[in-house]
Amino acid sequence: MQLHFAPQWQFAPSQRQMTVGQSFIATNVGGELHTFTEVEQFGGGVVPFLNQLAGKTAVAPECSPPGSIPGADGTLPFALQAQASRVFPGDSFKDTEGANDLGHPVLYQCCIHPWMNETITVKS
Repeated sequence: MQLHFAPQWQFAPSQRQMTVGQSFIATNVGGELHTFTEVEQFGGGVVPFLNQLAGKTAVAPECSPPGSIPGADGTLPFALQAQASRVFPGDSFKDTEGANDLGHPVLYQCCIHPWMNETITVKS
């Protein structure tokens, strides 16, 4: 993965502006399990090999519970399930941005495929 990402695997749009109280829906239109996880800073995810391919050396703490490698059946460890919003193919994730999101970018990433990320700017 010379580009450090897979061009067809991305959050679209990768940047968005919203207002306080506005909701969004993220829908997984691909064929793989993804997460839509709010992080303080973009970083690596739960799969060390994909982190290497993506050039992500530091794992996002929200994606780094101990022993956090997906099982052979694609399930995520319990600790990650509690922190990450799993979005199976065809499913959606919904969130509403609040007043506490003003003044800083709100960052979301996939904890499996760490090159998949989105930045939301929240305005009053």
